[in-house]
Amino acid sequence: MGHTFSPRTREAERSLFIIILSTCMSALRKRTLDPMKLQ
Repeated sequence: MGHTFSPRTREAERSLFIIILSTCMSALRKRTLDPMKLQ
């Protein structure tokens, strides 16, 4: 293995990914709930 990731970095990456994903999901939900507001 060339470079090793510390478990803390892995944990941070995962939590960040989850936060972004949840944000996207909530945005999508809002969009589907009121499509007229966007336009």
